[in-house]
Amino acid sequence: MLNKDDRQAKSILAALHDLTSALRSSNDQRERGVSAQQISNPEVLSFLGGVKDSLDALIYQSKTQVEETKTFQRQSLRVQWLRFLAAGAAFVAAGIYANIARLQQKTMDATLGQIQKQVAAAEVANNLAGRTLQSVIDAERPWVGITFRIQDWTVGRNASATAILTNGGRRPAKITRVQLDTNQYVVFPDNPRYRRDIKNSTLILPSGSLTNTQPLGVITQPKLDDLGLRRHTFFIYASVDYKDVLTKSVHWTHGCWQYVPGAQNTASRFVKCSTYNDVDEEKSPNE
Repeated sequence: MLNKDDRQAKSILAALHDLTSALRSSNDQRERGVSAQQISNPEVLSFLGGVKDSLDALIYQSKTQVEETKTFQRQSLRVQWLRFLAAGAAFVAAGIYANIARLQQKTMDATLGQIQKQVAAAEVANNLAGRTLQSVIDAERPWVGITFRIQDWTVGRNASATAILTNGGRRPAKITRVQLDTNQYVVFPDNPRYRRDIKNSTLILPSGSLTNTQPLGVITQPKLDDLGLRRHTFFIYASVDYKDVLTKSVHWTHGCWQYVPGAQNTASRFVKCSTYNDVDEEKSPNE
């Protein structure tokens, strides 16, 4: 099926063919001696007019197509420019968003850093306050010490040993257990034997004291002579457990004296042991 352009071209070709035929016929007539006036001029002019109209139509159509092509090209170029501008705007927007996100991240990191510093400072302050408070509490806690008194350490007498428990702290101490014993050892052990475990619930006020006495039996010369050989040593030792009435924390104290033959003192030759004279570290009630 022919389109409009094909039909127009076919019409022009037909008109040119007819024009050629007319010119050929006119030429033949001149050769036969027919005068120019006798040749049918209107027919030739008609053919020429048709060709002219066809050519004008073709030229007009070509111009129209050229204009449409230019218009389409301008529209296409405009669309391409719009797409380019849209892509550029999107790129710029993406860059702005990325920069905003980077600034937000930087701000968040800085804020987080400040928060971490503040938390660390708060922890340091809290720990310092806790240690300060604990130091105040420890400074005010009860401190129970142990000393000994030896009575009648003389041949023929019934000697005895008294453990004196004194609260040198600033809060009352509630005694929960007292142990006092004697024994002979070559070397004093870390955990000496106690034959009696005395439960107690006495309250010792600051600067107050509590005593516990244990008989040592009759002192004989053979006993003193045996101790003078130093094959073993006679020890008096004690242990006390108590609580802080305010914090309920548990504490303990150990005490030890030993007999040293030849020692010259007012304690019947008894001196403080080199070990087992110690006190506790801080303990909570749940320990």
